[in-house]
Amino acid sequence: LPSKFLRQKAVDVRRGQQGAGKKMAIYSTPCLGLAACPRYAPFSVTASVESAGNKNGPWIQIVLECRVRPGSYKVQSTSPAKADWDKDLRLDPNLQTWQGMEFLTHDEKNIEVVGVLFREVGPGVSK
Repeated sequence: LPSKFLRQKAVDVRRGQQGAGKKMAIYSTPCLGLAACPRYAPFSVTASVESAGNKNGPWIQIVLECRVRPGSYKVQSTSPAKADWDKDLRLDPNLQTWQGMEFLTHDEKNIEVVGVLFREVGPGVSK
């Protein structure tokens, strides 16, 4: 992806740059549950549904699957707000704690998008 996309779309500074220091960082995680948290991957109504005048879904959620160059990132515990996720609830059944769930990368050249994951949720999606 072009760096323009990464700077303008993937990094939402309103969410904060916890642990990033003075430079802006790109956040990634080995935990799909954290990446799919609606704060980081918001739900959107698909264009076809919206053009039909139905704002009640179904909705689509998109998560980028990335490869991060080993040694090019800082590891930290996750930082979702208490309003987003209860600390006692596991984000990933394979991870016992929230330790080491965030990778902070300062150079976009160290990240490669290798997949795009789509999830559709809402009424009638299983039909």
